[in-house]
Amino acid sequence: MSPTREQARAAGFLCLLTAKKSARAAVNTGQVAIPDDDCRDILYATTDGALWHHLVVERGWSDQRYAEWLAARWTSQFVSRTPSRRRGR
Repeated sequence: MSPTREQARAAGFLCLLTAKKSARAAVNTGQVAIPDDDCRDILYATTDGALWHHLVVERGWSDQRYAEWLAARWTSQFVSRTPSRRRGR
């Protein structure tokens, strides 16, 4: 049975809140090379399950391949190439 529109909206909102908290924590390390909002949006887009479903279920990728691919994407997008100081220091 498919979720109702309201259930889907609630799940999307929870995913967005989680992405926002994770992005804030990542940015606070001082090692993220992109703005908070961009980090949040990328996390949100890549953790809602749709991308995993497309690549693993529909295209036959293994979970391991997907995890390694996503880790490489996140690293290339998020990690600063130059060391910076943590906020508050």
